[in-house]
Amino acid sequence: MNTSSDPLFVGSVRDSEIERVLTHPSPDFAAIANAENSDFILYTTNLDRHLTYMSKSSWNVCRLNFENWRKRSFAPMFTDDPANEFYKNFDDRTLVPNQIQLVECEIFSDEGNRVRLEVRRTLLLYQDEPIGVIGITRRIRKEPPQLSETRGVHWKFDFSLVELLTSSERYVVESVVQGALNKNIAKRCNVTERTIETRRARAMAKLEVKSLADLVRYWVEYSSHRERERLTN
Repeated sequence: MNTSSDPLFVGSVRDSEIERVLTHPSPDFAAIANAENSDFILYTTNLDRHLTYMSKSSWNVCRLNFENWRKRSFAPMFTDDPANEFYKNFDDRTLVPNQIQLVECEIFSDEGNRVRLEVRRTLLLYQDEPIGVIGITRRIRKEPPQLSETRGVHWKFDFSLVELLTSSERYVVESVVQGALNKNIAKRCNVTERTIETRRARAMAKLEVKSLADLVRYWVEYSSHRERERLTN
């Protein structure tokens, strides 16, 4: 891809690498979001809030076509709902690395319908510098989903298990949930990729999750749980 003509990603090798990170989140993570029956959307934006990636599930979840929004600001999606004011006016550069922010918003779908969403998002880093935001969003339904919609699965996690993680295992989990690749985490930690794989496997065993999808769900729910506790204290 020739980035020199792209006004959002001008010129240098570093800019090209940043574009790659923004437009190609972790393949394993993206594969979950792009699954036919996925109930959430994985997305990335740059720090100017231009959409740089949105999983294929966006159409099934809330009738959004990424091609209509690629490298465009998502601000026009917002309805006039008062719940949007915080999200609309928030400066993404003030997000705290390795912490997940939970927000709700209401948008217009590409078909003109109002859709209420729950968004969990965090900073996307490149060489430990913020370059954008990566988030997971899902539709908030007025009625709880029927058993058939969740295929009989009920997500009940024991958050006390987090205390079993070492600091290095926790860092790996947080990085994986942000979409980082094992090789990039290894470079940050100055260890081998195999060591990162081992730490990830140990963390999953301690948290009693069997797959990357379960690990992401666990950590997202855990972060939301901590945020609710912080707001009520």
